[in-house]
Amino acid sequence: MRSAFQPIQDIILSQVIGYEALARPSNGRTPLEVIRQAKENGTLDKFDREARETALAEASKLLDREQLLFLNTEPESLQALDDWVPWPYAIRPDNLVFEVTERLVSRASFPALQYLRSIGIRIAIDDFGTGSSNLWLLDQLEPQYVKADRSFLVQKGKALEGLAAMCNAIGITLIVEGVEDFTDLEYLRHIHVRYAQGFFLGRPQYVEVLKR
Repeated sequence: MRSAFQPIQDIILSQVIGYEALARPSNGRTPLEVIRQAKENGTLDKFDREARETALAEASKLLDREQLLFLNTEPESLQALDDWVPWPYAIRPDNLVFEVTERLVSRASFPALQYLRSIGIRIAIDDFGTGSSNLWLLDQLEPQYVKADRSFLVQKGKALEGLAAMCNAIGITLIVEGVEDFTDLEYLRHIHVRYAQGFFLGRPQYVEVLKR
């Protein structure tokens, strides 16, 4: 397995603040196919751990000191993370952001997420707006980041403007995904969104390509 890394940018300063690690299975299958099979076989923890450790090892060659590594995780595997003491990786815990998909988070996940926060890891709610528990999750988890699905950006309507204003007001960093052209970028700047991700800003690449 390898990890590809997609940049997340401060679109005001045109600076990369971090990278999202995306698993690339070596057998030619897509990550979704591998995750689905791992769930069926009861090996999801093993897959998640391998993807996480691969990303952390490869990202240690990529990140500058203040850049962040965003890691996707399946809520079912969160309970397996309570043995991360002492911290076994070169990347500091406060450079790590765990992304959990909104529609999959449940109360059962909260203790593990709070444990991660207690050792310095930040939390991001991914695909925000695609589930049904939006504001409740913000109140209960108090994540440092919210990642808005591209569907908000496609519509370019009041919903994204309202989400941006709300996040700014309560101190959550909003990252909008799916920036595909200059029009998207200019719109986000217009509604005071500072952080974004998408093919227009950089496609997922392996470390050796990004370090050229």
